[in-house]
Amino acid sequence: MHNVGLHFPIRGELCIKRFFAAIESVVRSSDALSAALAPGDDIPLQRVVTKGELPLRRLHVMSMDEALEWMAVDFDVPFELYGDYLFRFALIPLADGGYLFYTVFHHLIVDAAGVLLMMQRIRDAYRALAADEQPQGSFPRYGDFVQADHDYWASEAFRKAEAFWKHRFAELPEQLPKLGGAKTAGADEVRSHKIGLSLPRASFDRLQAHFRPAKATSSQLFTALLYGFFGRMWGVSDLAVGVARLNRGTDQFRQTIGTFANISPVRIAGGTTLAETLAAIHRDLAEVWEHRHFPTSALNRALNLLDKGREQLFDISLAYIQGGVARLELGDATIGAPKVLTSGYDRGALQAFVSDNPGEPLYVELICSRRYIEPARAALLGTQFTAFVEALSCDPDRCFRDFDILLAEERERLLVEWNRTERPLPGGLVHELIAQAAARSPEAVAVRSGDASLTYGELDARSNRLARHLQSL
Repeated sequence: MHNVGLHFPIRGELCIKRFFAAIESVVRSSDALSAALAPGDDIPLQRVVTKGELPLRRLHVMSMDEALEWMAVDFDVPFELYGDYLFRFALIPLADGGYLFYTVFHHLIVDAAGVLLMMQRIRDAYRALAADEQPQGSFPRYGDFVQADHDYWASEAFRKAEAFWKHRFAELPEQLPKLGGAKTAGADEVRSHKIGLSLPRASFDRLQAHFRPAKATSSQLFTALLYGFFGRMWGVSDLAVGVARLNRGTDQFRQTIGTFANISPVRIAGGTTLAETLAAIHRDLAEVWEHRHFPTSALNRALNLLDKGREQLFDISLAYIQGGVARLELGDATIGAPKVLTSGYDRGALQAFVSDNPGEPLYVELICSRRYIEPARAALLGTQFTAFVEALSCDPDRCFRDFDILLAEERERLLVEWNRTERPLPGGLVHELIAQAAARSPEAVAVRSGDASLTYGELDARSNRLARHLQSL
């Protein structure tokens, strides 16, 4: 299952009837939102739903905690492949005032950028209806991109890009080791650790100001922070980070609702500071720019990753949503910045989702696979990463290795609690204790040296022979 979801706060006086009418107008004008699947001979066929009730509900009043819990449960419900619409919407009135507008989509029809574009269209339709005007009903079709993408797969440009990426990753980056020992049983089906944190805006702004002369974007800066922290934590210096790209190369596609996003690998090796890491990111982006649209699925197949024991090229991925819908005015109501919904299931080691809206802390959600990290360590990651970012914001040029990423409580656990190895010993002399052990368990191994070993019975017998020899001298 791979659902895409966001929820939006709404404050003020909302005309619900008009809001629902605006939503229907936008859905009917979009071939992506109106898409459904039908059985085909080899693969499913796409059709457009032109009538019927939308999956749009107004729920009962809830507290914020109740609303978040309800959304988490509903988000995990998969879509019927051959049903009608491949999305669900709900408007949730909140007990303390305002609403949450909940949206969830099958990943086949829309990505996060498409959801933000949809919200802007809903805003425009709501305003038009408030002015007794007809909402705009003609927009670029997603089908045009589907055809262009189909043509790309059959093109010489695709074959050239495939050869480029195969050469670039002839030697694969390091694979992240699993933390905390052996793989968790059934980890593929177990929900990952979800860690939500708010990075102080002032700390991130200081870092951005420091690296502004280097023309570092917010997404690139956060990629460098992920590399610095988790590369050090996992002891890896050659790392590929999968970064979500909008993949909307034309004005037409930038105005089209649908799924365009592609995850492209950014390879970073040997960065010891933020400046070095950002320089490596810039070099990588410049070198791959011509072939940045090459699909991740095609890259994984071209590199034969499954035959090499890997599911994908990168173990860490980043989705960075910046601005977009900081505020959408609906007259007497305002739609606020969204929060991303995540399923909490992933085969990679780490997924990072970032919502960056002006004037607000950066909201970060880390999805950590249980195949790589145990609960005790996962519980500390949010606090450790926040401390790492804040420390770097005060000294951006320091080497990553100079920062202490251990928290006081973790250091206490490692150096004190886990080192409490003292055990009470039974009374008696050593040879008496060995004799007692030989009587209880003569076949148990007492000592080892290389490949050789002695049982307690053998050790007791040899010590007795040595004692008799010494007495005879």
